[in-house]
Amino acid sequence: MTKPIIGITMGDPAGIGPEVVVKSLTDAQLFETARPLLIGDAGVVRQALELSGLQAQINRVERPADGRYQPGTIDLVDLANVPPGE
Repeated sequence: MTKPIIGITMGDPAGIGPEVVVKSLTDAQLFETARPLLIGDAGVVRQALELSGLQAQINRVERPADGRYQPGTIDLVDLANVPPGE
């Protein structure tokens, strides 16, 4: 059985959503039941990882089929919609 791809938005880039999401996506247990795909801005995701003291590789994808879906990697549809420094 193939695990479902679950699309997850990061929420308000100025809120706590990005930090909550990266904390969840760095939990290896999540990958046992699903293939999470984050939708948001790569710069905000990098900042959330840094603020949370976490490490993960960001894998930018254009299509869900391009995801790696493995622990230590955040598969991201990068909307690039948050100006740097905001």
